[in-house]
Order: sequence, then structure tokens, then C-alpha cells
Amino acid sequence: MHENGPPAGTIASGQVLPADHHIRFEAVGGTGVPFASKDHDVQWQVVNTDRYAGYAKALRGGFYPSKPRSIRWERTEYRGIHWIEAFLIRKRTGACVGRSDRFFVVIE
Repeated sequence: MHENGPPAGTIASGQVLPADHHIRFEAVGGTGVPFASKDHDVQWQVVNTDRYAGYAKALRGGFYPSKPRSIRWERTEYRGIHWIEAFLIRKRTGACVGRSDRFFVVIE
């Protein structure tokens, strides 16, 4: 899937994916409603761990905002096992009030 292209389907955590595609992540609650609201933001921690990302000086582990509120696009660029997590942050206090499980992305 590409950011401006048609959806290619749903993927599972740990599913092997080819390089050079885009993945759309969305943070939703148990009811399928997006996490973010006027009182909360979603921050994403994206972690690249493999040597290919290291060679490219693209090891990551920082936090990134959602754009729009509960969505994050990532590209399958480096071979290896990577992961992403969503954190629900209360705007008024900056406190983390929710966290997803890690979603593993395996790129061949």
C-alpha cells in the first residue's frame, strides 16, 4: 500500500512484508473508536532495530505525533524486525494514560 494508493488489506503483527510499501497505523480503542480526542493526543514510538537500518544511520526509538490525530504512516524500508507502539497522552498534564501492545513489522 502507498500513502496515496488504494488499500491492500489488513496485516497482522509479525507478518512478513516486502520493502518499499507504506503501512497505515491507527490507534483505536476496544470499540473501534480512535484514541485521540480534544483532550488527548496519540504519540507513536517507532523502533528500527536491524543492521540494515544501522548501516543507513536510521535506527529509531523516538516518539512521533499522529497526523491526523490517531493515524501514523510508515514505510517498509529496512530489512529486519521493527515495532511500533501508540501512547495516549492527556494534553492538559502530558501524562500517559494508555498504551498499545507492540506491533511488530518484519521486512524481508
